[in-house]
Amino acid sequence: METIFRSARLRRFALDAVPLLRTEAGVSFMVDRLNSGELGHEQTDRWFDALVYYKNPTKFMISSLSVGKSRS
Repeated sequence: METIFRSARLRRFALDAVPLLRTEAGVSFMVDRLNSGELGHEQTDRWFDALVYYKNPTKFMISSLSVGKSRS
């Protein structure tokens, strides 16, 4: 991601847009960002708030979340 989004503004835009995908790949990507410490608390909270709008989450999405939230 570093090579694609060198601009901080573009990087933030992309991270804000990923939750709108509502896909397994999007959830996996955000969990990876969360576990790497790349997401701040505000961004993490916004992402978790957006999860309530996922109408048909898959088992993979739910299991990724239960393992992914490792920091407090």
